[in-house]
Amino acid sequence: ITGERFKEGRYPIRISVASGKGGTGKTLISTSLALALSRRGRDTVYVDLDVEEPNGHLLLGPEITEESEMYTEVPAMKVDACSGSTCAKCQNFCAFNAIVAIGNRVMVFDELCHACPGCVHVCPEEALYMKKRPIGHMRHGHVGDLKFMDGHLNVSEAMPTPLIRDVIKIIDRQAGEFQVVDSPPGTSCSVMLSVGRADMVLLVAEPTPFGIHDLELAIGMTRHLELEPVVVVNRWDLGDRDTMEKFLKKHSVRAIGWIPVMREVAESYARGSRPYETVPQFTEIIDEILDTILGEVEP
Repeated sequence: ITGERFKEGRYPIRISVASGKGGTGKTLISTSLALALSRRGRDTVYVDLDVEEPNGHLLLGPEITEESEMYTEVPAMKVDACSGSTCAKCQNFCAFNAIVAIGNRVMVFDELCHACPGCVHVCPEEALYMKKRPIGHMRHGHVGDLKFMDGHLNVSEAMPTPLIRDVIKIIDRQAGEFQVVDSPPGTSCSVMLSVGRADMVLLVAEPTPFGIHDLELAIGMTRHLELEPVVVVNRWDLGDRDTMEKFLKKHSVRAIGWIPVMREVAESYARGSRPYETVPQFTEIIDEILDTILGEVEP
């Protein structure tokens, strides 16, 4: 992490907030950091890439100004143009078993398709073409000066990665200084896609046996992507801080924030308020975390 992007005038800086498991407080931290940046006058967009279960809007309460349907492309067959199983080159090409040649026809299983047009290119009869298929929708809005974006995957969809990839393409064109990306939980392909181009990866963890186990997986994932994560330990007083500190030292990972259990935080968002704006102790901790982040990403 350097200040080179600022020196060269290349914005925005992308901070991806992730976690090895669900329920660690990832969305609470990411929405609060986005609010804190915006309150400091920084041009900031919050992006919820947890497209299977986006809930950043519940904590931020944005005013939605635009909604658009999102699509992927899947192969379709031209009528009476295919010789079917006597050729089967499309079936043999597909590594995901999304296309099957039976008799004199080809069957396409949209849910298995990874939207590569390879089957179209290998078809000697030009019997296949790519068509659009809706997979979800994307929303734009704002919370005061804070820009808001999120993606929602259709319930029937098996793969979130096509939607996440398209949302990332859109935010890549966004102006501004900072993007705070709320990644999906875990270490799957969708998580790797959402953190892969981050300038900082912040992992939110909890000091429990499951939390530490899954944090280790998340650290391994980020380092596989040649990224060096930092950690915020949430609800540290519900577990063993000593064990967590030893774990972080063993893996050479820095904790840039320790957040205790605060009943006021839960009460705040249960009332529909924003904890960063209503709980002074929590606000102070988030501001300290943000100071550390800015000290590393700015020149």
